[in-house]
Amino acid sequence: MDTFLGQPITGGVNATMAQVLSAVEEDLWSTWKGSPDEGDFHTWAGLVGPVIGTRPGDGRHATGAAVDLNVAVCPYIVTRTGETYGGEAAAHDQQEMRRRVVEVYDRAVAFFTFAGRRSDTSIRVNDTIEFTYDRFRELSDALVFYLSWAVSSVHVRVDRPPVTDAYALPDGHPALRGIPASELSRPVDAAIPAIEFLYADEFWAQNHQGWPYAPEQQYWQMLRDYETVRTPMLHGNPARPITETRNPAHGFLQLRKELVCSLIHVGDAILGAPRRMRWGASDFGARESGDVMHFDLG
Repeated sequence: MDTFLGQPITGGVNATMAQVLSAVEEDLWSTWKGSPDEGDFHTWAGLVGPVIGTRPGDGRHATGAAVDLNVAVCPYIVTRTGETYGGEAAAHDQQEMRRRVVEVYDRAVAFFTFAGRRSDTSIRVNDTIEFTYDRFRELSDALVFYLSWAVSSVHVRVDRPPVTDAYALPDGHPALRGIPASELSRPVDAAIPAIEFLYADEFWAQNHQGWPYAPEQQYWQMLRDYETVRTPMLHGNPARPITETRNPAHGFLQLRKELVCSLIHVGDAILGAPRRMRWGASDFGARESGDVMHFDLG
């Protein structure tokens, strides 16, 4: 199998994965034909770059039993299952970083929904894939909304390291003021009044009674959180210095629900119990889940 949903598969895949991908494409084609969505099938399916298949010495990829989708925009994120923070194996010793990132997740979800609500990036155990997807989708959308008041989503890639220890910097610190204007959605003298306007909205105010940040404080917190949450969204090896990251203002779940659910359901049916298809975001166990782009044969 050379392509999947209109994108080439680099390195190819093994026979079983090829069977899964072919069946998923047929399943999605049937869904798309009955959908009110406009546009051609491949645009609707939503893959925006080559599919990463077989590559040497890389876990299930080495045997052609895995694919990575939309790698430019789907990062490895931090997860939280109970008291365990999960993520990329090479960052297992960065637990404080992970805790701070999850605190950002919680702030974003509360800002997006209502005060006191927490993010849920726990692993999939008894949940359906649909419910699991929706949990991750809420957080991804929350990051987009939360960061949009300060950060631009124009660029998918941020070509600089995150600000060191941004979480500890005071409001207005030069390192925060030094974030390039091209990365911001609006300058500070426009951003703070915009946040004030949001706070004055009756519905938002009703759902955020006792919100702890005044508008100016909230702006600087958003910039601190932007730099903090970028860290696990890096390009490259997290055990090495970070030089570039994905832009969290895009969120992280750049895969449509129909695609994720079809991959799991079709894969499960082809593999047969007790084997099951795995989504890296939720199915790698509490310590290593969070790989949003990754699907494998389990």
